[in-house]
Amino acid sequence: MNIHSKANKYVCPNDRQLSLRAKLRTGWSAARSEPPLTAAEREAISAVVKRAEKVEDNEAKRIGRLVARLEGMRRSAQGPAPRSCVLCGETSRLLAPLRLCSMCRNYACPKCVIDTPHKLYSREQYMCNLCAETREMWKKSGAWFFKSLPKYVLPERKTKYNDTEFSRSLQEAGNSSNEGKSDSEPSSPLSLHPPMFSRQPSNTDSRKSVSISQDAFDASETENLTHGVSGLSLHRTDSYSQRSLGLKRTGSVRTIRKDSNKAERPPVIPDAGFGTIEIKLAYDNGTSSLAVSVLRARGLIGMDMTGLSDPFCRLEILPIEGTYSNRLRTKTVHKTKNPEFNETLHFFGITESDLNSKSLEIVVFDDDRYGCDEMGSATVALRECIKSPAQLRLALSGASSSEPLGPRLLLALCYNTKRRALAVTVCKATELPPRDSNGYSDPFVKIHLDPDPYHKKHKTSIKWRNLNPVWNEGFFFETRLTELSRQNLTLTVWDKDYGKPNDFLGSLILGSSSKGRRLKHWMDCIKFPDHRHEQWHALTDTQHI
Repeated sequence: MNIHSKANKYVCPNDRQLSLRAKLRTGWSAARSEPPLTAAEREAISAVVKRAEKVEDNEAKRIGRLVARLEGMRRSAQGPAPRSCVLCGETSRLLAPLRLCSMCRNYACPKCVIDTPHKLYSREQYMCNLCAETREMWKKSGAWFFKSLPKYVLPERKTKYNDTEFSRSLQEAGNSSNEGKSDSEPSSPLSLHPPMFSRQPSNTDSRKSVSISQDAFDASETENLTHGVSGLSLHRTDSYSQRSLGLKRTGSVRTIRKDSNKAERPPVIPDAGFGTIEIKLAYDNGTSSLAVSVLRARGLIGMDMTGLSDPFCRLEILPIEGTYSNRLRTKTVHKTKNPEFNETLHFFGITESDLNSKSLEIVVFDDDRYGCDEMGSATVALRECIKSPAQLRLALSGASSSEPLGPRLLLALCYNTKRRALAVTVCKATELPPRDSNGYSDPFVKIHLDPDPYHKKHKTSIKWRNLNPVWNEGFFFETRLTELSRQNLTLTVWDKDYGKPNDFLGSLILGSSSKGRRLKHWMDCIKFPDHRHEQWHALTDTQHI
């Protein structure tokens, strides 16, 4: 092969030709001495690298915002449940039937679906907002091309407030320090809401001066303003530009005036773990009425799958005289652990002697169509409002009894991994309502799993003339353990009658859409298979078809 011919100009040479070229100090094998890079070239290369890194960082943040939005929608979704929307939990209505999502095969209400017309299908195709957002995220992030999500950075949650107000508060704090005000007073500028304060031990009692000087901060850095005398530490996580400030504190900061706090703030009772509730009592002597304003509650326990609750309050004057019960309830605030009620209830016929001898019981319940679970209770004496209206903050305590009251059913659940079936044992029931003329009932229980591909339904034996029947009968439903989170177990108790329809006594539903002890019982069965989980459950008077 002639290496000097023009036809073979771009043909890769063999090893012999490379060795010959190496002897001639030409070609690929020759060692060439390149001049070093100049300072301008290095700066240009570093600028290009920095710009590429910045573009990559911005792209990761953009994809992180898409992922965070999708995760927020998934956390707020109610989850699949029979005859209810997978996103908002709304049930099917006559003018707003549920639509079946063509992607996840779950039902959603018309507000939570979009129409996706397709040329190949004559029927209408729908897609829930969750699947639509997932498809949009995969399209905008490029995951459809890479077959997986690219690198992303989730956004950080920050509290924003005005920088000028912050610097002005520091200056006012330095000017008002000579007036003998303490940091813990409400009128102190350092007690504004945006900066967060934390008490730290102080090793010295001498007076010190504190100065802050820095031009700019990054969003990830934290600025600490520490005062050696009072032991206050101010943490700020937002980025801002601040000029040099000098803050000097003189005088004693241990002097605390509590007279103004007592007049403005209600007395605080330590929280027992079930949250607190704030109320206001006012007695009107002219109309002999007691006005109870339920303001708000804080730190309530979560009852559903998302860790939220649907709380409402039931108020009652104790002790009850005769058969008359003056029991009132507030409205229901949905999907929150810190509800704002702001509702006033009036109790009439309350005399001044009743204020000295009676008390007000406040019970917080979780509103549920399948039964109301108690979340906490508090009791306050009415003598608190004899002289003047009183605003109180009460700590809620747990339920007085571990077992529910009224008609209830003892149920045992166990998932058998060998048979791949859910074992349901109906143990017994107590305090069932009488439905026959002889003062008794003839109860039996119907059980079915929804949705069940095998469409199995079971029924216990009939216990004649018994209000506290004992069955101890077990049934099996073939299903997978992973499918239990999308299924519900429905039990209905009936009174057997001949010649007329059976009377309904109560019902019970266990599943991922349940709340309280029912949800805990169902989740324990899923988390710990091959174990028997036995629990009392209250029966509700809602009939489920």
